[in-house]
Amino acid sequence: MKAIYTKAPYQFELREVALRAPRHNEALIRVEACGLCGSDLHTARDAVSFEPLGHEVAGVVEQVGEYVTNVRPGDRVVLESGSYDRFSSLSRDGKYDLDNNGRHFFNTQQDGNGMGFAEYLIAPDEVCVPYEGLSLAAATMIEPLGVAFDLVKVSDIELGSTVMVVGIGTIGLCALRLAKLRGAAKVIAVSTRGRARRDAAARAYGADEIVYAGEDFSACRADRILCTAPPEVMPGLLKNLNVGGVLSYIGEGGSPYATFDMDYLHWHKLQIRASYAAPALFFPVCIKLARLKMIDLDLLHTHDLRLEHFKEDFDFYRQDRENAIKAVMFTAGREDAPAAKRAE
Repeated sequence: MKAIYTKAPYQFELREVALRAPRHNEALIRVEACGLCGSDLHTARDAVSFEPLGHEVAGVVEQVGEYVTNVRPGDRVVLESGSYDRFSSLSRDGKYDLDNNGRHFFNTQQDGNGMGFAEYLIAPDEVCVPYEGLSLAAATMIEPLGVAFDLVKVSDIELGSTVMVVGIGTIGLCALRLAKLRGAAKVIAVSTRGRARRDAAARAYGADEIVYAGEDFSACRADRILCTAPPEVMPGLLKNLNVGGVLSYIGEGGSPYATFDMDYLHWHKLQIRASYAAPALFFPVCIKLARLKMIDLDLLHTHDLRLEHFKEDFDFYRQDRENAIKAVMFTAGREDAPAAKRAE
């Protein structure tokens, strides 16, 4: 089968990979679509040797091992990108959200398996979640929606509160919409100039105000800040928090270090909470929200990727800053895709 591999700086190879048979508690998944995550961009930028990539997967179960009971051939599934060990002390104590040592399809790379940007992959049975009633593009975004769900849950947004969302890529936009659904009275989106499509999506999802990074928005005050930008921006956001406010974050890239004024943090009774969203949880409720159109994930799909033309389509997506939100790879042809969604 064919699979994409990448290394720095933004080099891609389409390789022929021979897959082994799934083991007794695994499933062979025929990939129908896979979303491009920000972490994939980091891999393509930084990897010193070629690595497979892609973890926002929607596919069809082709074959299952003899012990698999939760899915069967023909089922459409989305794949959790991480899982917990149900036998660990944390999980047995009800703290399964703190355990990230379960099986997942990242673990099968050493066997010659590809990742999501491939025709097939092998996945443990526990990460396979059946779904129906979603487009393929929307199905690939259940994984980042689950990340946003975790971020919002950690933030403990209260009814009537003001929420600021810093960074409105896919996860930030999903978090913005979830904050409105959770009862935020006002949502402020912190965007970047030149990202008109993201600004429009933020307004469609319910943003009451849009301000821009690098410009003065010090007058904006919030009870909760949801940060999907690199940690280095976080110290400057403390002054935007009301007394008793919470800054929650998930993000990587840039410098991982940040220096805080701990006196200010203490005197204003502020909290900083990490999300991380691993293990990947909340897929059933995210599927429900998307099926009910409480969040329109198709709105975020702006670009298509093709295995056979991955580099060409990837570069087109990266250069189209004004329109780029979410790129999705489809293994089948997409001749019906609008020109804005694929490289011409």
